[in-house]
Amino acid sequence: MFGEEVPALQKPSFWIGVGLAVFGLLLWVYPELLSVLVGALFVGLGGVLIVRAVFQRRRFDIW
Repeated sequence: MFGEEVPALQKPSFWIGVGLAVFGLLLWVYPELLSVLVGALFVGLGGVLIVRAVFQRRRFDIW
């Protein structure tokens, strides 16, 4: 259990990030759903979650 790395595709934050990014892109393509700024916010949040799931910080990973 110690030192094992979970693949990014098995992390909930990765799939939540993908969902947010896709939802944000849909909002961006169809701005009548919501504003472009809200779409950009969802794309940004989704991107952050995807990057955090794929590229983990190892400095404080002591568990």
